[in-house]
Amino acid sequence: MTDIVNIHEAKTHLSRLVEQAAKGQSFIIAKAGKPMVRVLPLEAPPAKRKLGFMAGHGIATADLKRDFAADIEEMFYGPGTPLAPVTSAAVAKRAAAAPKRTSPAPKRASKPKATGKG
Repeated sequence: MTDIVNIHEAKTHLSRLVEQAAKGQSFIIAKAGKPMVRVLPLEAPPAKRKLGFMAGHGIATADLKRDFAADIEEMFYGPGTPLAPVTSAAVAKRAAAAPKRTSPAPKRASKPKATGKG
């Protein structure tokens, strides 16, 4: 249902009415009881997404860690990396073998030297 608002009320509460229209609630401005204009949003408000809307409609049976292990290893450690069990020792070994990134040290602003005057 579209609300009808008289012109005086529309002037008084314009900010609130515009916010409501932006959310999809249109309204009509009337003068002396006669409808004059309809206020509508420029575009439809975004649809609200509901989490879990697909619950119970299917079952994911993939073991993503196992099925894509080779792809994941290649993304992180480069092509041709043999798959090995991921342990803290294996991670440390790979980190030590990985090429080191070198970048220049950031320049630090030097402090002005005290002159002893003051």
